[in-house]
Amino acid sequence: MSEGSTLNAAMLVTCGRIVLVVPFVACFYLPGPWGIWGAGGIFVVAGISDALDGWMARRLNIVTELGAILDPVADKITHAAALIMLAADGRVPALAAAILITRDLMIGGLRQMEESRGVLAVSPVAKVKTALQFLALSTILLAPGVTVAEWLATAGLGLLWISVALSVWSGSLYTLRVARFLNSERT
Repeated sequence: MSEGSTLNAAMLVTCGRIVLVVPFVACFYLPGPWGIWGAGGIFVVAGISDALDGWMARRLNIVTELGAILDPVADKITHAAALIMLAADGRVPALAAAILITRDLMIGGLRQMEESRGVLAVSPVAKVKTALQFLALSTILLAPGVTVAEWLATAGLGLLWISVALSVWSGSLYTLRVARFLNSERT
């Protein structure tokens, strides 16, 4: 990982994902197809940009500490905005949104605390959770715009609950890893 905080192409994509939250929220409130396809489309673009910025950073060898910090923050901001909007709209259970957002905040805090020691690298379970959460939220956002809306929304909610279970599981694994590390440091 290269040192410094120089703004590079990958970080511009990451920052763009954060900025997309504003038009996402604005489109969410537009009536009819414009709102459905606008908000859903922006969320999908944000998700694709998540894969793109990481690929760019590795491929162009421009991985930086700032980029490594901003990327998960951008994910959390984007997903939290979608969860809050969908919960407020009644399309996502508030309990699911609360669990997912709480876990992300907790892991973010633990990561910050343990950052210098490298204890909390992203686990495979967390990667699957993030991918399923993105797929679930995209599906739920776009469901009202298709003829099989009810089926698609139900499938999206099923995926969301699977991501909630994975969230609790990966959050527990992270917490145990930090607890073991802190316990071993004391001895």
